[in-house]
Amino acid sequence: MLRKRFFGDTLIEVMFAAGIFSMVAISVVALMNNSTSRIQSALESTMTRNEIDAEAEALRYIQSAYVAELSVKAPVKTYSAIWNKIKEQAVEDESVMNFAPHSCAELYENNGEAKKYGFVLNYRNLYANEGEELNPASVLFTGRERPNLFKEALLYPRLMFNNKDDLYEGTNIAKNLTAAEGVYIVAMKDLAKTNVVDTTGIKDAAAFFDFYIRSCWQAPGSDVPTVVSTVIRLYDPDVTK
Repeated sequence: MLRKRFFGDTLIEVMFAAGIFSMVAISVVALMNNSTSRIQSALESTMTRNEIDAEAEALRYIQSAYVAELSVKAPVKTYSAIWNKIKEQAVEDESVMNFAPHSCAELYENNGEAKKYGFVLNYRNLYANEGEELNPASVLFTGRERPNLFKEALLYPRLMFNNKDDLYEGTNIAKNLTAAEGVYIVAMKDLAKTNVVDTTGIKDAAAFFDFYIRSCWQAPGSDVPTVVSTVIRLYDPDVTK
C-alpha cells in the first residue's frame, strides 16, 4: 500500500510571508499615524487662528467704540480707560518685530517676551451696558501684572475661562479668564512720530500702534515649535497731525 505524501509551506516560506505582512502592517500604521497627526495639526491651527482673530476683533472693537464715544461726546467714557491702558503696554523696541522662538518655553520665562511685553484681552467681558463704564482690569491682563496667567500651551493656544458663579445670564458661558495658554499680544508704537501731537498738546506722540498677536505650541509629530501670528495696525484717535 502506497503512503500519501502531504506537501505544505516550508518554514522559510512562512517566515517570508510573515515578514511581508509585517512590513505592510507597519507601513499602514505609520501612514495612519501620519494622517492623524496632520489632521490634528490642522485642527489645532484652525482653533489657534480663531483665538487670534478673536483678540484682533477685540482690539478693533475697543478702538472703534472709543472713536464713537469721542464723536458723540458721550458723558461716560466706557472704553477710553481701556484704550489708554492698551497704549501703556506699547514698546519702542524694534526687536519685537522678529518672532522666531527656538522653543515656546523661552517665551514664558521670567524675562520672556510673553511676560515682559505681552497682554491679552478678555473678549467675553468686553461689552458694557448703556451708561456703564468698564473696569480695564476686567478686560486687559498683562504679563507683568499677572505673570501666572500666561502659560505654555498644553494642547494648543487658547484662553481659558472658568467660573460657575460668573456666567452670561441664561447660558453656561463663563466670563472669568483663568489662563492665557500659548497666545498673547505685543504692541509697538509708531517709531516715526512725524509731526504728531496728541489732544493734550504733547508732541512726538505715536500716531498708530502695531499689535502683534502671537501663538506658539508644540504640534503633534513636530520637533520644532509651531507658530501662528498676525499683526494689525490701529491709529490713535487722540492724535492729530
